[in-house]
Amino acid sequence: MTRPAPTAPPAARTDESFRLAADRDEIAHLVCCRDISWRTAFCGAGDQDVINMAAEVICTMCLEAVEAMSPGWRTTSGTTCPVDGCACPDEHEIDLRIARETDAG
Repeated sequence: MTRPAPTAPPAARTDESFRLAADRDEIAHLVCCRDISWRTAFCGAGDQDVINMAAEVICTMCLEAVEAMSPGWRTTSGTTCPVDGCACPDEHEIDLRIARETDAG
């Protein structure tokens, strides 16, 4: 769910509000956490409108795209952006962005 040059997530919601979901069986797509819009996944899937915090399976095509951008990314801690190599925002910043994007906060 989106990630890239800014060093922090945008302060305001960027698009229409996302739905927040908790579906363990849904396949989750990856987005760059710092991307302006979280609508397009690394695999190219567009029009994403759900942030699923409970998903246990990640889209294989998203993982392959990330691995192609940054070989070895999956075996590291995953805290470095595969897009630009900078440190990803911490969990607190991501949670704040999710709250803004879903109107949960």
